[in-house]
Amino acid sequence: MNQHATAAVLTAATLAGTSGLFVKYLALPAPVLAFFRVGIPTLIAGALMLLQGMPLLRPGLRPMLVASLLNAGRMFCFFAAFRLTTVGNAIIVLYTWPVFATLFGTIWLKEPISRRQMVLLALAFAGLVTVASGQELSFAADDLQGMVAAVGHALLFSLTVVIFKRESQRFRPIETIFYQNVLGVPIFLPFLLTYEGLSPWQAGVASGYGVMIGLGIFGLFFYGLQRLPAGRVSFLSYIEIISATTLGVLVLGESLSWHLLVGGSMIIAATLLLQRPGQQQVRATRGA
Repeated sequence: MNQHATAAVLTAATLAGTSGLFVKYLALPAPVLAFFRVGIPTLIAGALMLLQGMPLLRPGLRPMLVASLLNAGRMFCFFAAFRLTTVGNAIIVLYTWPVFATLFGTIWLKEPISRRQMVLLALAFAGLVTVASGQELSFAADDLQGMVAAVGHALLFSLTVVIFKRESQRFRPIETIFYQNVLGVPIFLPFLLTYEGLSPWQAGVASGYGVMIGLGIFGLFFYGLQRLPAGRVSFLSYIEIISATTLGVLVLGESLSWHLLVGGSMIIAATLLLQRPGQQQVRATRGA
């Protein structure tokens, strides 16, 4: 076993679990946070591509640009989820994306789906219902809206995973970072320019977050994915759930309800069991 690759994935997953803290403490609107998350990696990745003599535009970009558009939508949903509900709720529901990736892989990549997988999909859905049942059933309730946003993220992220799985062999990691984020820049820039409450401190912290998540964590996961089986990378990445929920409890004083513990266990068990050798999605083309 490659210990360095394992340590890289564990470090990346642990750091990814800090996203909820950044969102809560910065207290910026979701589109403004999304701009920093996509803008900083786009700027740095684009500069590195030019320095290496790589063109920013080349034939066959349509699928990647579609994925970039979907990624912009999922970024908005990601930050909205953490703004509106607890870190524990958000991270559990965000991690339903492998369930949707399995469904979309069956539909668009013609990957076969077994009876066992269908049972696990049903288990994950039951877990989602269990988590949601602990929230106030009101369209005005922030928790419910946050969980809807988290489901939206899971749906959109699973679609981008399917696209990146098909296209990953044609693009280098630095290109993937650039194209994954590039369309989010013009989409979220107007929100940044019209937001009047941004302080220099918030801008600095948000920029640092963009570098850490958009480049550092992505790079660590890709390093691990190149040296470890995709299934092991996926399994190790679930430390993000532990990291996020622990930080939510210790730092933010959040509580863990039985709905979250039971439903979250059902979701995690289903998604882990869905990931078998030979049926992996590109789990490391992730995140936050």
